Amino acid sequence: MAVRELRPGAFQRLFMNYPAAANAAAAATIEALGKTCADKARENLAKRSHEYGTPTPAHKGGPPAMISGTLHDAVGHTKPKMFGTGWEVRVGVARRATPWYSRTPASEYGAYLEDGDYPWLRPAFQDVAHSGAGRIASAMMRKHWRVARS
Repeated sequence: MAVRELRPGAFQRLFMNYPAAANAAAAATIEALGKTCADKARENLAKRSHEYGTPTPAHKGGPPAMISGTLHDAVGHTKPKMFGTGWEVRVGVARRATPWYSRTPASEYGAYLEDGDYPWLRPAFQDVAHSGAGRIASAMMRKHWRVARS
């Protein structure tokens, strides 16, 4: 049986589309993780609620109780962007939203709560990062998860 000889460039043509496909898959994976993290953050914010002017039922160390839902509705994620040698998606609060009862934008109030006694975003990130999906994505990207502050 004769072995067929490959022409020059056969392997190059064969493997040329793999990096593009891997990049597209990486972007889709990171976007799905960003959406999952934003959904989990919204879930954390919706655990308890109360009327404006009444005492909060939230416990220190847990997520804040919802009053108007402005912070909840303003949580989202960016489209994936190439950043250095990998992909990045940011999850947080849109700057535009301000509740009717306050002059403080939801982005500032959300940061105040997160850095204070009522974290809601970091637990969502940790749930996603330590889930099976987070571990798979981390292995795919060969990067360690990190929390970036902006």
